[in-house]
Amino acid sequence: MGTRADKPRPSATVSIRDPLVLAAIAAAAIQLAIVWLPNVPLGIPDEWVWHRIRYDGPEAAMLFLGLLFAVPVAAIYPLLCRLGDAAFGSASRRARGLWLMGLLVGGFTWLWAIQETPPFAYDRLGRAPLVLYYPGTSGYFTQAQSADDFAAYLADYERLMSEGDVLHLGTHPPGLIALHRGLLELYESSPALVDLTLASRPESVRISEEVIAAFPVSNGGRLTRVEFAELWGAALLVQVVAVATLIPLYHCVSRSAGAAAGWRAACLWPLVPALAVFLPKADAVYPFIGMTVLACWHCPGPPGIGRAMIAGAVFWFGMTLSLAMLPVAVLASLLSVQAIAVAESSTRRRVILLTLRDATVVAMVFATLTAIVYVWADVDLLAVWRWNLRNHAAFYESSARTYWKWLLVNPIELAFATGLPIAVCLVFACRRVPSLTSTIWPVGIVVALLWLSGKNSGEAARLWMFLIPWYLWVAAGGWEGAVGASRWRAILSLQVTVAGLTAIRVSGFAFAEMIDGSG
Repeated sequence: MGTRADKPRPSATVSIRDPLVLAAIAAAAIQLAIVWLPNVPLGIPDEWVWHRIRYDGPEAAMLFLGLLFAVPVAAIYPLLCRLGDAAFGSASRRARGLWLMGLLVGGFTWLWAIQETPPFAYDRLGRAPLVLYYPGTSGYFTQAQSADDFAAYLADYERLMSEGDVLHLGTHPPGLIALHRGLLELYESSPALVDLTLASRPESVRISEEVIAAFPVSNGGRLTRVEFAELWGAALLVQVVAVATLIPLYHCVSRSAGAAAGWRAACLWPLVPALAVFLPKADAVYPFIGMTVLACWHCPGPPGIGRAMIAGAVFWFGMTLSLAMLPVAVLASLLSVQAIAVAESSTRRRVILLTLRDATVVAMVFATLTAIVYVWADVDLLAVWRWNLRNHAAFYESSARTYWKWLLVNPIELAFATGLPIAVCLVFACRRVPSLTSTIWPVGIVVALLWLSGKNSGEAARLWMFLIPWYLWVAAGGWEGAVGASRWRAILSLQVTVAGLTAIRVSGFAFAEMIDGSG
């Protein structure tokens, strides 16, 4: 699948009566109505529901103050996207790279602004240290902080998994804990970095640090400046990496639909509501890792040994963080099968041999890194992964979930997490029977298998966030050409509205309920 040259696009406008635009407007209105109406459950009662940020009395006035900062940013970001779109078709490769870097900065700023809009610190960026510190929402930092002998802790990790914890710790490999430990050691070695990081905190983060100081975890002790810097630094790192997903997303889309469509898909990624709702959870990082693997693997023709080595190393790294990377491997495999199936008969044998070669390289890199960790850190990752799968399955034995209900709710929840205007584009992309070369087929198969498996019955908006770039990849085929560009501009405006108003209404962590005891 070669890269297509982008041709000059004649000007065109799409009427508001265009079926896609009409459907997107209606979908946006439906999403905002459901999100803001207080009596519509965001999930399945008695099993799992997302909470809403409350705006009672003075909180509404505080929201107005927050919007004074967020609204200008919400206007500037789409302007950046449209300026880049106008220049992208004729831009050089270097200029396109600069535009993407500018988009990364713009996306980071947008997410910062919209997260700082709600009235209370624990719903703004101040939630970051709370989420990363308290075991109820994460727990990886406290594990890294409390381990006096980290080498011994890693060597004992398999035994910890065998204890059968079915929540955060028991269902994850040690990578997130190791990253927190590495950041702690980095900050301990650099007082200047501590000062710089702490100086960047907004007021909401400082307020949350006072809460942590007043209510430390049991046996945790009071946090030091280094540890507070690590918590905020980790949150910033997660947000940077999360936004950076737009770079591998651009590369994947541009190879199949052209650079202009790649830019348009990349512009929409920071506007996905799930990002603003669930930062700084590590789930926001997994889309970057997954799309980087796919960008290395899904190249014109077989990926080549160098890219295969990178894909193997990045996939292995992702697997040390979460088993959410497994569907990425399935999609990469299906993309290879698709490439073989559509290859000319005269070249199919060569494509098969090169694909097998590169798959062998990926497997060798993965096995080598796993063996190095086993020898160096005495961590049997294969055993840890088995325990993670077993503990994840045990979660549903202790927490009631109704399969058929979540079979219906999960696609809707993920569509809301993506933003219904984008979901409409996805539906329109699937209306006609696509060609065998379309990414709809491999993406659709993986998503369908995951959906029917019954995994993640609850919290799909967060746990399936790594699927959302795939949706943009499929939908981007409808943003080619002049008509596609005009439709994209309409979707961009709708998505900014939906993302912003969803992010300031839906709470991914429900700290208010924890504080007042109502939930």
